[in-house]
Formats: sequence, C-alpha cells, structure tokens
Amino acid sequence: METIEVKRKEFEILETLGERSYKASREGKTFFIKKYEGHEEEFESFIKAAKRLSITAIPTPKVFLYDKHKMIVVMQYIEGENILELLVKHDISEELIEMIFNIDFCARNERMLLNYYPEHFKFDGKKLYYLAFTFDPFNKENAFTQVGIKYWFYTKELVDYLKSKDLPVDPYRVGNEYAKNKEMALAICKYYR
Repeated sequence: METIEVKRKEFEILETLGERSYKASREGKTFFIKKYEGHEEEFESFIKAAKRLSITAIPTPKVFLYDKHKMIVVMQYIEGENILELLVKHDISEELIEMIFNIDFCARNERMLLNYYPEHFKFDGKKLYYLAFTFDPFNKENAFTQVGIKYWFYTKELVDYLKSKDLPVDPYRVGNEYAKNKEMALAICKYYR
C-alpha cells in the first residue's frame, strides 16, 4: 500500500480522490490529503484562506497539519456526498436549505463571498461543511441570494450546470420557472437574516 509522509508522520493512501487529492488513514483515523507540489501560489492561498476561515463560524474541515517544504496539507475527511451529488438524485432537504442560509449569514458577517456551487459543500449527516477554502470580498451582486441559491434548487441554471459537468438531468424535476422562483423566494423569506 502506498504511503505519504508529512512531518515525520506516515499516512496510508486508501483512495485517490482526484488530481493530487487522497483519502488516507493513520492510527485508525481517516484524513484528506492534498498535494500542492509545483503549485506554490495555490498552496499559499489555501493556507491563508484556511487560517482566515478557521476563526469564523463557517464550518470547514479542520486542517491538522501542513508541510511548507513538500506543500502537502492533511485535514479532516468529511464522509458523505457533496451537495451536487445529492441534487442529481433528489431535491435537498429543508434542513440543508436552513444550513446554507446560516453559512451565508456567517459569511456576510465576515464580509466574505463564498463559492456557493453545491459541489463545494458536503453534508455528513449532522453538519454542512464548506470545502472550497476560497472566498472573495463580499459584494451584493454575487451574493448567495442573488446567484448561488439558483444552484441549490432544480432550476434552469442548475440544469445547465449539470449538463456542463456531464451529469445526468432529470427532465421530470425541471418544472416551471415560476414555481422554482417562488420556492427560492419562500426560502429567502423564511431563512434570510
């Protein structure tokens, strides 16, 4: 079995999750490992964002350690599917809608604009986590309630996004635009603060 050493700690690779990303274990615990070799600017950006996000109320995976020389990060592995994977199968629950509005509230209070595409969020059965570790300064034009929310309901925008990622589209869930806009407006009225 392949291993990765980070700061004199050996991690056993369980699965390759993507380009330079791994699910790994050490002493019976599961971790997410990301290699940034040759991508120094991306590594520095990640570390800066992780430090900033760690002092907010925005739930993110905990960064356990990182190696500046090898440019490797070891962090908490979040079990479960990301929100985009859930949306492909079915509409997301009211509980998740409330959680994303709470995250948006925390981000706005920190004057942050998160990347609200649903694949950047993962639900572990208890908590919704923000996985992207990126943010921009807040601006109203691109706020969650203006843009991001359209990707959390089965809207025309989500359908186009699914098609761009070669993911299946359920024609029976597309529905009429008025009904989807009403559903989003009701969620905003109910959860926006």
